[in-house]
Amino acid sequence: DVEEDMAIANSSGTLTVSFLTSNVVPPDVDFILRFPPGFVIGPELGVLPTTLSGTLSIQANHTSGAGAGGGVRVMRRGGTSLPRGSLLRITLLGVRTRGTSGT
Repeated sequence: DVEEDMAIANSSGTLTVSFLTSNVVPPDVDFILRFPPGFVIGPELGVLPTTLSGTLSIQANHTSGAGAGGGVRVMRRGGTSLPRGSLLRITLLGVRTRGTSGT
């Protein structure tokens, strides 16, 4: 599930990704989130505390290919292992929507 607070084209805000885990989530883990073409990962990129304990950091990946929106790597270090089937929520700051509306 993806929730965003950016209702207009070319706006920046928060984006929350929610999903159920299919495996145990260890204390040290990386999540890769990819965006479709037109989305921009800005310099103000950040990650908010979520259902994950431990220390969270984020790294932008602008090398997903020509025309691609790119992606981010969310890294968790430490914290408690989570059982299979856990609901995870990761909230990102600083993702800019497409420059034009529509599909």
